[in-house]
Amino acid sequence: MKPIFRLGASQRNSKFSDQGFTLIELLVVIIIIGILSVIATSSFLKFINRAKETEAIKILNYLEKLHESYINENQVLATSLTALEYNGKTETENYSIEFFSDNTILHGAIHIARSKKNELNSYIQIIYLKNNKIKCEAVPISNPDPLFLLIQVSINPKKFCP
Repeated sequence: MKPIFRLGASQRNSKFSDQGFTLIELLVVIIIIGILSVIATSSFLKFINRAKETEAIKILNYLEKLHESYINENQVLATSLTALEYNGKTETENYSIEFFSDNTILHGAIHIARSKKNELNSYIQIIYLKNNKIKCEAVPISNPDPLFLLIQVSINPKKFCP
């Protein structure tokens, strides 16, 4: 009695019908598995980096709330993180938190989460005192240098605060 269904090279050559898969078939399967694993790994790394970036966004949002309450109580910008009574870390494994306050040009404060790793974005958050107060979401930036940011924000604040 002949089997109804056989895998591999059984249909091509009866001489090799009981030997299983050919080398070409195995190589094709290995290549397909390799391609799928590369796609899965890159997607997985993107998810990990997004999770790490939420750390910076959460810290900046917390700083925003502290700064808003400070402005409501004192009617001026805070000059430092200690004035805001920020008890969190300024250095984490992935980010360095920086604070820059300016009452002359910007009339606001810049909160920066500077990335320590190349694969992660740095983030900026700006709080203005002009026209009462404009609050911005944390946005990714390419150059986290505070002086460079001050110049860019003074020229085009809508770039950071859409």
